[in-house]
Amino acid sequence: MFTALLLGFLLAHYEEPVKRPLKILTQCPRCGISLSGKKSCCGQNGAWFGNCGLPGDFDFDYTWNEGIQSCQTAGVRPPIRPANPPANPPAIPPSRTNICSECAILKKSGKSSCCAPGGSWYNNCGNVGDRSFDHTWVEGIQACRKTPTPIDIVPKNPSSTCPKCGTNKKNGKRSCCAPNGAWFNKCGNEGDERYGHTWVEGIQACKKNTISDRSYSKESSKRLPQVWC
Repeated sequence: MFTALLLGFLLAHYEEPVKRPLKILTQCPRCGISLSGKKSCCGQNGAWFGNCGLPGDFDFDYTWNEGIQSCQTAGVRPPIRPANPPANPPAIPPSRTNICSECAILKKSGKSSCCAPGGSWYNNCGNVGDRSFDHTWVEGIQACRKTPTPIDIVPKNPSSTCPKCGTNKKNGKRSCCAPNGAWFNKCGNEGDERYGHTWVEGIQACKKNTISDRSYSKESSKRLPQVWC
């Protein structure tokens, strides 16, 4: 009888315990140091400081163990997955080619060049470093050579002998590049491949001719028979 009364009393006053909702443990935004010297979100200066307790203590939102575990995963970033390549990748512009489809003749030097009027690169050639053009004068001549060879900065003319010299009216010097000279309108500055000779070569070629003429006149005078009166 007493047992039945006790059981009825307990059933009348029994309250079902409040279940703690499950939560997903997240990384700690700011870790502190616990009394044991470990990094913990519940330690001093931690984000959960003053909000941690024993398991089953509903007065706190976190446990001491959760504070330590949240700081163990802090700073560990998930691997970054590479972005999926686009379905239609942008087309890569073709690289500049130095193959000339049609060559022409430069009037001043008589050389074959892709930059000459009628060539494939006409009006698209300039000096080295000028980005307004896609090609240079040197590339135009080199592209029209059957066997491309590296071009020196200073062009080397295989023949520096002047068959006919002229006189420069401004300085009075003899030069193969002067009017009435064999290289007239075929001389330019060093490195300009549009011309077959340079101004310096024109002067030097006529200096050689002057020396050879003098040596020839001396030799001929020695060979002349002496006439005694």
